Order: sequence, then structure tokens, then C-alpha cells
Amino acid sequence: MQIRQLARLRELAELKKEVELSRLSRVVAAKTALDWQEQALQQAEQAARHEGLASPLAGQTAETFAIWTLRRREEVARDMAALAPLIEAQRAIAAQALGRTDVLQQLESRQKLAAPGRGPKG
Repeated sequence: MQIRQLARLRELAELKKEVELSRLSRVVAAKTALDWQEQALQQAEQAARHEGLASPLAGQTAETFAIWTLRRREEVARDMAALAPLIEAQRAIAAQALGRTDVLQQLESRQKLAAPGRGPKG
């Protein structure tokens, strides 16, 4: 294979790698947003329960809010569970793209060193 062809393959592999890393980044960002949402719901519930200690009416309101946050946190947990296999699959795809790029870079370097008149100069 010629050096130019190998360089072109490497460039294409690098583009594919960037696309796959970008996709992985988006999926991980979605999971991070869900993590933050879950933490915010938990903190809001705790704050409401604390406020609910002030009076029976506030306690009833806090309990209703706690039920709502529990349901919402269950939805968030389902969404996170659905994302887990997508993240793992995208990690595998991105790792394959990284590996492909590395191999092509190594092949290109070796071919450049082996090309006549292109060896190390001394």
C-alpha cells in the first residue's frame, strides 16, 4: 500500500474516531444530566421533609412532595438504566475507532521509515 493511501485511510479513521468520541460524549453527558437531576430531587425532598417538621400542614405537603419526588426519581432511574447499555456499546465502538487509528498511524510511520531515501538522517 502506498504512503498516500495509508495516510488517507488514517485521516478517515481519525474522522471516524472523532465522530465516535463525540457520540460517546453526548451519551455520557445525558447520563451526567440524569445524575444531577436525581441529586437535585433528593436534595429537594430532604429540604421539604425538614420544612415539614414545622407544622402538620407543612408535614402533609412535604409527604406529598416526597411521593412525587420518589416517582420522578424512579423515572430518572429507568432513564439511566436505559442509557447504561448505550454507553457501553458506544465505548466499545469508540475504543475500536481509537485502535484503528493507532494501528494506521503505526503502519504509516513504519512505511515512511522503510521508504527509500526517507530513513533517519545522521
